Amino acid sequence: MSEIVSRLGASPDTAAQDSVLRLAAKPLLVTGRSGCGKSTICRTLNGMGVFAFDADEIEGLAGWFGVKSGLPVEVDASYPVDKHVTQWRWNETVLQDFLSARKPAVLCGSADNQLDFYRYFSEIVLLSLRPDEHKRRLQLQETGGKHSTIDMAKQVVTEQKVLLEKLRRRNAFIVNADRESTLVCETIIGILKLRQHTETRPGSGRVRFG
Repeated sequence: MSEIVSRLGASPDTAAQDSVLRLAAKPLLVTGRSGCGKSTICRTLNGMGVFAFDADEIEGLAGWFGVKSGLPVEVDASYPVDKHVTQWRWNETVLQDFLSARKPAVLCGSADNQLDFYRYFSEIVLLSLRPDEHKRRLQLQETGGKHSTIDMAKQVVTEQKVLLEKLRRRNAFIVNADRESTLVCETIIGILKLRQHTETRPGSGRVRFG
C-alpha cells in the first residue's frame, strides 16, 4: 500500500489533500463488526485532515428492529442477539439526508442491512482483524458479565467472518486493522486518493492491504 500512496503524490498530512478528501460525489464506507476500531479510525482520520463521520453519532440513523414486524424493539446488546429475530438497521431516508447535507469523504459504521445501501458509497473498506485479536478487543469492552462477554465475542467474530466473505464477493477493499490506527488510516487515505486518480473497473479485483 505504501507504493500506491507514494505513486499518487502528496503524503497524507499535506494541505493539498484537503480538496481531494473533503469533497466527493459519494463517500467511502469503512465498515466491520463491533470491536474492529471504526470509531477510533474515524477520529484518527479527522485528525489527519479527512472529513469523516461516525455512523453511531448520526441521530436517527440506526436502531434495533424486529425482522418480521419491522418495528423498533428494545435490546440488551451486551448479550448475544438472535439476528433472525432482531437486527441493527440503518434508516435509508436518514442516511440519504445526511450524505446529501454533510457530504463526508468517509462514513465509518456497520449495520445488519448495510448491503442494501452500498449504492450510496464509492468504495467499501472492511477493517479486518485476526479472530484472536478481535476477541481480545471485544472482551475489553464493558458488557453484562464474563459469560456474556465470551458469548458476544464469539457471535461478533462469526458475523465478521460472514461479512468478510460477502465483501470479498463485492470486490471491496480488505484492510488489516491489527496495526496502529495511523497506519490503517494512511492506507484508507491511499484508497481515497486511488479513487480520485484512477478509474475503477468492476471485477478488476482488490488486494488485501497491510
